[in-house]
Amino acid sequence: MGSGLTLTTAGSILVAASLASTSSADTIAVPADQPTISDALAVAADGDAINIAAGIYTDTDLMPSVANLRIVGETDASGNLLVTIHALGGGMIFGFGLIGSEGATLENLVLTGCARIAVWIHHHLPTIRKCVFEANTAAEGFGGAAIWAMSTQTVVEHCRFTDTAAEHGRGVIQSGGSTATGIVIRDSVFCGNAAGTIDIESIWTNEGGNVFDDECLDVCIGDLNEDGIVNGADLALILGAWGNADRCRPDRSKDAVES
Repeated sequence: MGSGLTLTTAGSILVAASLASTSSADTIAVPADQPTISDALAVAADGDAINIAAGIYTDTDLMPSVANLRIVGETDASGNLLVTIHALGGGMIFGFGLIGSEGATLENLVLTGCARIAVWIHHHLPTIRKCVFEANTAAEGFGGAAIWAMSTQTVVEHCRFTDTAAEHGRGVIQSGGSTATGIVIRDSVFCGNAAGTIDIESIWTNEGGNVFDDECLDVCIGDLNEDGIVNGADLALILGAWGNADRCRPDRSKDAVES
């Protein structure tokens, strides 16, 4: 009896270990493992991460089809974004509308050059974090030059939206559909967008920390990583350089001493 229980337990452990090994998430590096973002998406599985090295990429119509995928751009030591995805005047960059794409995260990316919608979301719940949407346009008949979100509670946080133009008074972000709260936006900046372009059109939830300005300020005291937001990331730079005169970037008093 005792040995039988031991064998059964051991077998269970082996099966569990086998399942764990086959279900572990992978990290796919672009371009080290796959030459393009499109190629990385083609081989990604549920829970994987795609890490994109510094550079300018021209991939468009990127539609993740697996769950809980993280797509993350490289940054420098100060948190500055080093990855730009440029649509070159074409249409959509990312689309979240395929079955299975729930839970995706976009992080540390500059999305630019779209002539319609940079990120298209339909009935899915991605998180868009620390991204810059710059110089995107929405042509006639298209709303949401940066983000079009329908029937979703997508979370947008610590993002920047600038130099956006949407024809006929449409929005930088357009959100609507069947959800009562719509897209959730916090700690994000809307500035320098074209006259007559609405920042956010229709349904959305303001979770605070958002800034809406006609012009973008070139210098923001306290915004050490120059992402348009003064937050914990800037404080971390100060604490990391505390007392070290060789690291003068966070020394806003210009005395070469952190205090």
